[in-house]
Amino acid sequence: MLEAEMLYYKKDYAGANKALNVIAKRAYGKDNYYTSSAPADVLDNIVNEYFLEFPAEGMIWWALIRTGKIWSMVPNSEIPDQTFESLKAKNPNILLWPIAQGSLNRNSNLHQIQGWS
Repeated sequence: MLEAEMLYYKKDYAGANKALNVIAKRAYGKDNYYTSSAPADVLDNIVNEYFLEFPAEGMIWWALIRTGKIWSMVPNSEIPDQTFESLKAKNPNILLWPIAQGSLNRNSNLHQIQGWS
């Protein structure tokens, strides 16, 4: 998955598909499961495979942040979209978790993430 994502960011969309197809071959038993090399399709396929491969392993959250799909895939119906944009503008670290106080106490090189202090 990370190889496909890396190739996507290098704009090697055919290579990203090739990496995804290794996973798809194992999972679905079909060669060339993913064929479209359109950037939006490749990114959607990567995100979809993250949901299928890692549904309960805590990796999807970080994949959604890295791919920029977090705002469209995890909507909060109580907050309008324009509010999300203003929240991101005010606090770019809104999606990052705070550093635990115990970790901050043990390591003086750590500083709390801006927005959580």
